[in-house]
Amino acid sequence: WAGEAGFAENRSLPLTGIYFIRHGSDNRAIEVNPGEAMKRLMPVISMPLYDREAVSGMLSFCEDIVSHVPAYELYFKPDGELFDFLEKTISA
Repeated sequence: WAGEAGFAENRSLPLTGIYFIRHGSDNRAIEVNPGEAMKRLMPVISMPLYDREAVSGMLSFCEDIVSHVPAYELYFKPDGELFDFLEKTISA
């Protein structure tokens, strides 16, 4: 959701990874399996619980994503080095 200010721009780019972020003592990414990714994704998506068909579609969509896109638990320390870490990790 871009919000009313219009700062965001809708663009199409490939989804190459999903990161579930946590504070940590170092910067590291640990891959999680699709079942764990689905479990972690469910609490953070917008699910229209009043619409059974939409819920079914959303669950199928999420299942497809976690089956085809690697997911990671991303631990980071708030020191500004995370961007360099991600750049190295993603380009590897």
